[in-house]
This record gives sequence, C-alpha cells and structure tokens, in this order.
Amino acid sequence: MQTKLKINSVETRKSETKGSYSYGKATMLKKDGSTRDVTIMAFGAQRDSVKGFLRKGRTVTVTAVFDGGVVKILGPQAAPKAEAVAA
Repeated sequence: MQTKLKINSVETRKSETKGSYSYGKATMLKKDGSTRDVTIMAFGAQRDSVKGFLRKGRTVTVTAVFDGGVVKILGPQAAPKAEAVAA
C-alpha cells in the first residue's frame, strides 16, 4: 500500500541477525486527512531502496505494510523507488 509519511526521526541500528537497518518515528498522513504516529523500520534490500529518502523533516511516499503501530517498508519489487514529496 502506498503510504505517505512525515519523518520525525531516523537512525541506523544493527541487528545480529539482520545487519544494519533503519529505525525511526514518523507521522502517517492518511488520505482522509487524519494522522497517526508510527514507528518505521526497513531492513536489507528494502532499506537500500529508501534510505536516502528517510531524513528528519521530509515527507515521503513509500510502499509499506502497517503492522500494529509499525510501518514496515517493502522491498524494491513492490516499491522500485521511494518518492520524495515536498512538505
């Protein structure tokens, strides 16, 4: 699903099993105009496809899965590019 996020914070963390991954907090901007605070995560190829766009203060549109408060950004097959959107 295409998801619009305003990035509030982002950092690189390291997992023993999954290597480096992006972790942060964002505000999900819903189509109906409402918002929801979420945690964002991207691993492996998914992270590589969007890490240049995940910057504090930036609003981005990505393909992602919402999983109970965590937005998991999908890989390049589902989202060949993340698209930066002017805030």
